Amino acid sequence: MANSLGYFGSYGDEEGAGESQTQATQYFFQNEYNPRGDYGRCTIDTSNNFGAYAVYSLPIGRGKAIAGNVNRAVDAVIGGWQTAVNTTLRSGFGITPFAGEYQGDQNPNSASTLTGSYQPRPDCVAGVSSSEGLETVQIGGSIGRTNLNPKAVTEVADVSNGGTFGNCQNGALRGPSLKTMDFNLTKKFPVTEHANLAISAQFINLTNTPIFSVPASWWGQYSSCNSCNGVRTTGYYGGGAGSVGLFGLLDGSNPGREVELSMKLSF
Repeated sequence: MANSLGYFGSYGDEEGAGESQTQATQYFFQNEYNPRGDYGRCTIDTSNNFGAYAVYSLPIGRGKAIAGNVNRAVDAVIGGWQTAVNTTLRSGFGITPFAGEYQGDQNPNSASTLTGSYQPRPDCVAGVSSSEGLETVQIGGSIGRTNLNPKAVTEVADVSNGGTFGNCQNGALRGPSLKTMDFNLTKKFPVTEHANLAISAQFINLTNTPIFSVPASWWGQYSSCNSCNGVRTTGYYGGGAGSVGLFGLLDGSNPGREVELSMKLSF
């Protein structure tokens, strides 16, 4: 839990695609006189995180459980194989919603606009899930997948009508989850009594799972709603005035499956 990202993470958590997965610019309080109003989940918080790593030498070849008596020529082909698997399953990072205007939101009579807040927030709607199933859409000139529910945030009321600063706190939303696996296959060849050669094939992101890099919360991007009214328009002319804009659109990702081949001589 935290009340601000602080100046530690401006680009310190940068993803491979050059975009931050947390809030690279959110180091200001919405209300400088009420830091506790921003208190919520850290942007690096994940509610569930599971990691597992296993290495297994296949029991095949001379002296092994399977084909233990084969000659050396056959053993050179079927023996000495080793596998390794690295699995990651986790929920999304905490994401802080933004009201979509520099030094104030779209409502000219909101508290954040009247005070010139650098980080205006919308109100979070109680009982409404902030996430929705991934859907591939086009919004204006951008094509990607959406995962944030636009109905989870709403405009704040005018100050004259009892409105205050937006009640969405730090990390009120969740970014996309991650489910991926890396796999390694290695074959060892004995060269002499004191030396052996290992040839490896490593498959990074074996499942070719999209690893989204979420743009930092900035005006008109992923966690910012132009008008926090729950209206999402799609298509070539989508995302215009009177809609949430690009709110919840994931349009960047790290590279997909990568294959690395290597050779190692140990002596």
